[in-house]
Amino acid sequence: MACPIYSVDPSPDGNFLLVSWLEKPYSFNVPCGRFPQRTQLWDRSGSLVREIAALPLAEDIPIADDGDPSVEVSPRDVVYTIAAKAAENDIQPSILAKTDLRCGGVAWG
Repeated sequence: MACPIYSVDPSPDGNFLLVSWLEKPYSFNVPCGRFPQRTQLWDRSGSLVREIAALPLAEDIPIADDGDPSVEVSPRDVVYTIAAKAAENDIQPSILAKTDLRCGGVAWG
């Protein structure tokens, strides 16, 4: 894989990695966080367990609040979770939390 790794996050038990990398086409119009991105769940040996997401270039993102935090929208963000064994069996994720404010991420451990 010859591409820029965007993030690598271990599972709480250390048995899996959530790996994200950037893909072409890159853009001068948006920050790298909006470049095409692929996210996969890997086991400790580096073998693919499941593809989580394949996101396209995000130059135009439709958002519920039109980018205005004063607009009342609920929820603003939704956080999903999935057990690793469920991911291996292609079960869909479930909602962990809904937030009225922007969710900046989740840190485990």
